[in-house]
Amino acid sequence: MEIVRSMIGAAVNEVIAGGSNGSMVVIELDHNYVLFLYCCWRMNDADSVLCGWNDQESCLVRIKELEGDTVLTVDVGAFYDIVIKFASGRELRVMCDITPGCEDGQEENWSICNKQANICYVVDKQFQLIETKFS
Repeated sequence: MEIVRSMIGAAVNEVIAGGSNGSMVVIELDHNYVLFLYCCWRMNDADSVLCGWNDQESCLVRIKELEGDTVLTVDVGAFYDIVIKFASGRELRVMCDITPGCEDGQEENWSICNKQANICYVVDKQFQLIETKFS
């Protein structure tokens, strides 16, 4: 996926998590790319788990520590799980757990958007990659 590869070297401008977002996370990179996480995720460093999607809000804000960090690598697995490694040594692990059998009304695992090109790629609960518009 070209859009995922284009995240490499990008700086994290803003991370929105907690509050009215609940466990959903929004990460803006280079003021152009936006990663939306609706499925479960975990952030760790080399020694420990720092926070995860189901933490209390007081712990959830740890993901905001990615602001100012730089993406080193992005690996996408067979079922669209993602591992993003950052210059700080932190890793963001995204596990697509919204599956066809989910009955909670959620349809998407995650999406990555290029605001300038007005394009998004969404991984739905059928594990299909769908191209849509950003706006």
